[in-house]
Amino acid sequence: MISTAPTVMTSIDKTSDPTINLKFDEIANPNTLNGHSHSHNEQTLATQAETPSTSTEKPSASRIAMYLNYSVRSGDTISSIAKKQNIASESIIWNNIHVHDPDELTPGDKLLVPWVDGIIHAVRSDDTVSEIAVRYDATIEDILTFPANKLSDPESLLRDTMIFVPGGRKVTPASTIRPVPGVIPEQSGLWFWPAMGPITSYFSAWHPLGMDIGLLQNTPIVATKPGVVQFVGGDPLVSYGYYVIVDHGDGYESYYAHLSSWPKRIQSGAWVEQGEVIGYSGNTGRSTGPHLHFEIRHNNQVIDPLAFLNQ
Repeated sequence: MISTAPTVMTSIDKTSDPTINLKFDEIANPNTLNGHSHSHNEQTLATQAETPSTSTEKPSASRIAMYLNYSVRSGDTISSIAKKQNIASESIIWNNIHVHDPDELTPGDKLLVPWVDGIIHAVRSDDTVSEIAVRYDATIEDILTFPANKLSDPESLLRDTMIFVPGGRKVTPASTIRPVPGVIPEQSGLWFWPAMGPITSYFSAWHPLGMDIGLLQNTPIVATKPGVVQFVGGDPLVSYGYYVIVDHGDGYESYYAHLSSWPKRIQSGAWVEQGEVIGYSGNTGRSTGPHLHFEIRHNNQVIDPLAFLNQ
């Protein structure tokens, strides 16, 4: 199923990015990052020129930004960063999936730090403003009136963009799934490996968000199962970097993170076949080298991928 790489989107070279070491009081403008341009970048942040790097004062309400890319310093904790920003620690933890211990941060790590309490949400193909508000226990009005979202009405929501949910919080789903290794739920079907390579991090209490597969840069990544693409994009400097989400139905989704690029036809709403190339491995986001971070989720609960891939 893996074929010669088709025309792809813009790729990222982290080593040559002069803006990667951003400090707490600097606001990054994604429109200047590596020449990358997506529609969501135009609505995300105020420019550095508008907020002096010597001040941590928040922008005025008329041009408030969604978040800043914070570079962790020695001695930082989530609570100390939150105190500087005058937000709740949870607002940082909820927006940085890789943070497992808020008191153990590594200097140089990048965090998404919102200017105000709330959730940074990646808009998927089937999202509506009302559903987003319900998901994060927020209000439609607050989402529509937050300046950086630039939403004139609920119908102006664009897929593959980032919006901010003021006052939003992560609500724990009522149900969870705890699969037994070696047992596949009857409705799951067969799952392809997204790429072949050594497993560098297994699903565990120390790595609770899926598994990592070591790969060379730009290795083709294939869909583990047929489905509809729900999101393509992300922030190349933090967290998942560039990533793709595919909805397989029955509450199952797969995540493919730290991508360098993806085929032009891979966009929200597109149908993909099992084994079809949906992206290329990279080193974007919180990554120490080219690899694929792979997740399988059921009703937004992360499952050990090996319970599926080994069957």
